[in-house]
Amino acid sequence: MLRITPSHSAEGAARYYDAALGRSDYYGQQERGLWAGKGAAMLGLRGEVSREQFVAFASNQRPDSKDRLTARTNGTRTETRRVFDPKTQTWEEKEIEVSNRRAGYDICLSAPKSVSLYLAMTDDKDVERMLREAAAETISAMEANMETRLRGEDEEGRNRDDENRTTGNMVYASFLHRETRPIEGKCDPHAHLHCYAFNATFDYEENRWKAVQFGNIKSDGPWYEAVFHARLAEKLEAAGLGIRRTDRNFELASVSRELVEKFSKRTMQIERLARDNFTKVDARARALMKETGLDYADAYAKVKHDLGAESREKKSMATLGHDAQLADWRAQMTQEELQSLTHASVRTARSQGLIQEDKAKEMAISELFERESVKRQSHAAALLLRRGIGRVRIDEALQWARSKAFVQVSNKLVTTRAVMLEEEGMIEGARAGQGKHEAIGRGGSWEMAAELTDEQKKAVTHILGSRDLVTAITGRAGTGKTTMAKEAVKAVQTLSGRSVIVLAPSSAAVQTLKDSSFRGADTLANFQDKDYLKDRARGQILWTDEAGLCRPSKCVGRSISRAATLAG
Repeated sequence: MLRITPSHSAEGAARYYDAALGRSDYYGQQERGLWAGKGAAMLGLRGEVSREQFVAFASNQRPDSKDRLTARTNGTRTETRRVFDPKTQTWEEKEIEVSNRRAGYDICLSAPKSVSLYLAMTDDKDVERMLREAAAETISAMEANMETRLRGEDEEGRNRDDENRTTGNMVYASFLHRETRPIEGKCDPHAHLHCYAFNATFDYEENRWKAVQFGNIKSDGPWYEAVFHARLAEKLEAAGLGIRRTDRNFELASVSRELVEKFSKRTMQIERLARDNFTKVDARARALMKETGLDYADAYAKVKHDLGAESREKKSMATLGHDAQLADWRAQMTQEELQSLTHASVRTARSQGLIQEDKAKEMAISELFERESVKRQSHAAALLLRRGIGRVRIDEALQWARSKAFVQVSNKLVTTRAVMLEEEGMIEGARAGQGKHEAIGRGGSWEMAAELTDEQKKAVTHILGSRDLVTAITGRAGTGKTTMAKEAVKAVQTLSGRSVIVLAPSSAAVQTLKDSSFRGADTLANFQDKDYLKDRARGQILWTDEAGLCRPSKCVGRSISRAATLAG
């Protein structure tokens, strides 16, 4: 997937260059990056990237003169850090001045695993060129949307500090790497490009260099990821290489799913870490959904990547040289798997599982609003590209997301008329049910558990006294909603004599509930699909956890007489 990771200081960027970017560890070769971007051309930066140039730019200095590039530096602080010396290849403890200024953003674009395997076995320069071109075209699309923050007041005295202006230029360095991080000293093939975008863009209106605003580009990350894979798929198919559609992107048609999984050891390691730390990963993913508008799958993948970064081995831990590495990869494959990666097999395989535009649109619409009523326009276009990979063009996906198939909520958010009607019905029903029912706790008294905070006790009391059809409780992550929920459910069932059916919008959220003693928890989708579950819930209390992550119309079944909804 596409990842965008900020460097929080010039020193951090320099360490990242030394440990990761400046050395690809591809069979021990040094493969330097290349300068790119309209901003780089304006500064005369061309060809290979040197460490001196990279560090100077990360430190907000012009590489040619060392003069300050942008006006704002945000000060410095002194820290004791381990500093890498590239000459001696050792680390030393030193007191250094650390800039508070963000140095830049690492944009990582990864090829499908089958493409990485094919390149490792054949070193096909044509396919490598297609990979580089697809990445460059994708980053160019990002560059066209690069923004900077406006400051001060406009001519009419209005504050502009929350406004951005599109500059359409950036400075970045591109590095092609070909392997995963090592696991116990061994790597798997993994072709990916790091495009390090520096925190500088030229504002033509103000005629000066300024810091970039990356917020919208990060929010549109799923779109740029889909664009990258769509461009690569189109180039491969045009060159006669068959592809097959997968849930997130595609793989080469000749390469089996089993072979892809065999060489996804790093991914599997991260998956195990995510399972072992499920509660934490799930909570982070749901918080990221609310913050960015990402789909749960995209948010969960982002959090998993961050978890993996905390556990990865250094690239220098790789122990095998060129011949040994290649021999080790070959030894892990059967003869049939080796044959599937030859020029002949890859270039004669027919594409599989690709669907036409109309069917792709149907699939995208059915998935887009499963959990949310409003989606980012770019995310709608991205999902169509994923589903229609190899058959839907980028411009067609954008036109569809801007078409009358959607209702424009704002300049970036869309919904559908059907979803709006559902929500209007839900709101009307909730309003009509205000104050029309017996109190959930039926007027009984409840002695709260001693460990509850005052806020948690207030929430339980509010639920027990509610006479509304729908009762909502909201709270930030980490404020003890789950602890409060346990107490509330126990009190409701005891005082009302009714059962409480606990639901959540995703299987991951349900697992979190089960881990927190709600063993009978189920998904909203399962509840809606099973008539016997709805019959069992009639006249009881429906409790929806994390209701803020699903469409309101999916939070309450129309056959339920009372509902307590917990929104995180």
